[in-house]
Amino acid sequence: MFSTLLNNLKWFFLSLGLKFFQVAPGYTISVAILNLLSHFSMLCSFLIPLKVLLLLGAPELPSFFPESWKSENRQELIIISIIVTAAIYSLHLLCEKLIEICTVKGANELLLKSKKIMLFKNQDEIAIKAYGNYTLALANLFFVTIGLIIILYIYPLLAAVLLIYIILSVVLLSIGYQFSKKIRFKLEEELAETIRICTAIGFFIAFGVIVYLFLQNPNADIAIAIAALILMRLMMNKTSQIIKRMMKLFSKRSEIDVLFFHNKPYIPLIEQDERIAWEFTDPDYRHAWLKQALSAVVLIPITRMESKWHQLNDKHILAFDVTAITADSQTHYFFVKLYTRIKYGQATHEVDLLSDPTSHSLPALTLLANNEIDGYPCNVFASDNLEHIDQKSWSSSRLQILDQLFFFRPTEKLIKQYKRSRPLLYDRIVDHMVPRLRQLVHDPVREKEFRQFEEALPSFCAKLARLPLQIINPDIDLNHLVKHQTQVKMTHWGNWELEPLGAAWPVNRPKRLYRMTQQLQALHPEIKICAEDVRLCSLLYALNAYYLDRKYSYALDLIPEILKLR
Repeated sequence: MFSTLLNNLKWFFLSLGLKFFQVAPGYTISVAILNLLSHFSMLCSFLIPLKVLLLLGAPELPSFFPESWKSENRQELIIISIIVTAAIYSLHLLCEKLIEICTVKGANELLLKSKKIMLFKNQDEIAIKAYGNYTLALANLFFVTIGLIIILYIYPLLAAVLLIYIILSVVLLSIGYQFSKKIRFKLEEELAETIRICTAIGFFIAFGVIVYLFLQNPNADIAIAIAALILMRLMMNKTSQIIKRMMKLFSKRSEIDVLFFHNKPYIPLIEQDERIAWEFTDPDYRHAWLKQALSAVVLIPITRMESKWHQLNDKHILAFDVTAITADSQTHYFFVKLYTRIKYGQATHEVDLLSDPTSHSLPALTLLANNEIDGYPCNVFASDNLEHIDQKSWSSSRLQILDQLFFFRPTEKLIKQYKRSRPLLYDRIVDHMVPRLRQLVHDPVREKEFRQFEEALPSFCAKLARLPLQIINPDIDLNHLVKHQTQVKMTHWGNWELEPLGAAWPVNRPKRLYRMTQQLQALHPEIKICAEDVRLCSLLYALNAYYLDRKYSYALDLIPEILKLR
């Protein structure tokens, strides 16, 4: 970690700093000076009102005012102080506006002189933000340095204590990052919160030292102590901003290098989710966190474990087939999925369905436990030597899954819970889809069909609303299908939906759909189901899916078939 940190700091101060000062020296220096002026004008705009309050509360002119002012009218001093405060704060606002202008102009000058072609999306925005983050971090660094010098002059003990605190914080966090995976994940995922806590602790330490020094010397000037405290607060905030801005620059280092340096090729950084995925797939750590995940379902100590990568169709989900041998020589088989943060919602959505009492009738593995590993959702399933479905049996396996979902009846509790959270098909298709598709119809015959479709849509939606609801899984994919004993099961239910009967059914299989509807009607005579309405639902679902995928021609091609079911 230390080598990486030193390398990044060297890049910040030498490579990036020299480049900015060589190519755009005027704007870079201007932004730094304006930032310092802005910071100190803000500090003064805090201090002067405080002095006015002390002046209002004191029977005589306080000692921190010059002796020559004692002859002045008290009311005039207050009015002058208010005017000065307004002027100084206006200076602060003016500086901030000038900083914004100089940052844009400086970044544009750097881009103009680098003479690079368009390399990636938003490269101008990235360049402006990079230049702004650098100049503001540098200005904040100057401010903190000057602040430390002032504190060192006023309160040497306070400066020494703060320096020790900063060194200890950096060393302890660095050691934790190096040797503790939990601390490493905490720093990588919640760096801003960690910095905020550290700076808050630093401020309270400073407050305690100032109080101690004041108690040691009761005759000390209270105004100086208050000024030092405000300065410390600003310094802590600026220190937090320095680290945050540097981290933003480090995270975009490859893009910044290729934008501003001629000899740097563009090599994209590995996504954070991908980096974390490789951490969890490391064999040593993998067995450690898998044991932790299985601890809720395996009560006897695991003496031996084997894990094998299980391919899913989502790069944000890690899956393993796990064989665990316990101390009583029993062999247990599990299927374990670990979700990165971006898929947190899918993990909980899957649990909502598979923890339902009727979920055993679904073509799904049995959910045994759901927990978190280092803050990442983890779902554990029972398995017994799962076999992947091969390409030859893919089509028949898919239909087998669709058949089982067609006959599965969700509970009223699950239906109510889902309806409170998400719109159903007949609510979605009347939203923006129709007016947008209308814009793409130009053929006279198609225009006539589309008008008829628009007129019939309310009745279509009414028919769909009368249909019973079924569970559908839009992720029926070859990588998500397994053979469990003699049955086909699905390994991923993170995107399950509730839709009217017939949704997600292949539009090119109408005869099978009619047959399935007749069988369902025979099984549940109390439910009145119209086979034509079920077919209508399958077509409207396909039309909506094509629309969402921007396959508008395919969507419009379905309208004549839909109109036959009016």
